[in-house]
Amino acid sequence: MLSGVPQGSVLGPLWFVLYINDIDDVILSKISKFAADTKLCRAVGYDQEADIRWKDLRRMFRWSQDWLFNLEK
Repeated sequence: MLSGVPQGSVLGPLWFVLYINDIDDVILSKISKFAADTKLCRAVGYDQEADIRWKDLRRMFRWSQDWLFNLEK
């Protein structure tokens, strides 16, 4: 099964934004999205904050599996 957005299309960036728009619903940390890059940002000063960050990383991974994202790119 193919997933993602066609390369080189004019509507590609818009489709990509719509495609990943719901990732904010599952992540508690700050997310920075630009083009095809997504960064998870969270300051960690306490164990509870570190736990939240790890849970967010697991949520992002689960989300990527659900949406068939290619993590190798």
